[in-house]
Amino acid sequence: DSRSYSMDGVGKSLTVKAYINIDTKKDFMNDAAVLLMDAVTFAAGGGRLELGDGNRMLHAAYYPDDKIPMSEHLKTKITAMYDFSVAYENLLRDGQTPTENRVEIEGVPTSSVGESDKVWTYTKEDATHQILHLINLRNNDNLWVDEQGNKKDPEVLHNLKVKFYTDKKISAAYLASPDYNGCESTPLPFETGKDPSGTYLQFTVGTLEYWGMVYLVS
Repeated sequence: DSRSYSMDGVGKSLTVKAYINIDTKKDFMNDAAVLLMDAVTFAAGGGRLELGDGNRMLHAAYYPDDKIPMSEHLKTKITAMYDFSVAYENLLRDGQTPTENRVEIEGVPTSSVGESDKVWTYTKEDATHQILHLINLRNNDNLWVDEQGNKKDPEVLHNLKVKFYTDKKISAAYLASPDYNGCESTPLPFETGKDPSGTYLQFTVGTLEYWGMVYLVS
């Protein structure tokens, strides 16, 4: 959306003010709320204005009010989240555009628009990649502000059998996540097939905690 305002005509990644836990009385920021908000923002190609002084976070528009710290667990997870955002910047915010690829996960409810208690399947592409973001809203709502800091940890999912529908010829598939494996990509074995819904790739995602990114090389 910033393309028409940029000097090079390409556009820039946007940083948003999306404050959460704005009315919380808890001792710490809510881990799940922070991590899910960051997953959604980074997957969309943006960034979030959230880090205050030291281990505190900006939970309101009045910046001196950054008194609520991150837990030790959240500090570790948020570091991995930002490491991931930098390591994969060319797949997150380098001209990718949203697509409407059909995605199915065996035995797991999915949504392409981020409905509560489902796995959000957010698809994008660029000249050489098809990209699938899996954002885990199982056991959770999609109310991002989480004013009181009550959001629950998502249900960790294992061995997800995924069908990704595409007409493009894919030469390789990889899985990466800020939640495990030090953010490193791992090759993802896949099979191809066809059914009444179209041509698809089928692969298995071993673990989905908060956010996993599958990128297919075409």
